[in-house]
Amino acid sequence: MSKYELAMIIIGAVGAIATFSAVVVALWQTKFTNKKKLIVTYTRYFRSLFEGEEFSGLSEKQREALELPLITVEAINIGNREVTLVDWGVFFTKKYLLQIRGLRYNEFPIKLAIEESSKLQIDWHEVAHAIPENFKDKTNQNKKMRFYITDSTGKKHYTKKYSIKKFISFKYNR
Repeated sequence: MSKYELAMIIIGAVGAIATFSAVVVALWQTKFTNKKKLIVTYTRYFRSLFEGEEFSGLSEKQREALELPLITVEAINIGNREVTLVDWGVFFTKKYLLQIRGLRYNEFPIKLAIEESSKLQIDWHEVAHAIPENFKDKTNQNKKMRFYITDSTGKKHYTKKYSIKKFISFKYNR
């Protein structure tokens, strides 16, 4: 075997390895071109029932009585394709979740374009009263819960975990 033939074999082998590597990289990158990715956050706050009114003559307790505790779950589409949201709720375990439904929440499905967000709001009382009524393990409220939003493919996107006990006592812990 001459030096020329040996060089041709080596060049051919390097070319085959480079071609194979290019195919692997191309196949690996295709999964990122159509990726769904949502960030889901949970915020709690108080909203005054009488916005713009003067509260100068009211005591602290009277002001608190005129405030409505609200929960906001926000979904932000940071992926590179449109996402359709189909429902939301509270997640306890894989077998047990509390879906948030009602007349005011019939805005589903919600379409989120790329880099768009949507906020879902609910009165804290509605969720805080539904948890003890529906949660199977009423004796252990130190367990964790988190809010979820489901997309059209059935994938659930979650907030971080919160203690059930801490969530239920929210109104009193400002």
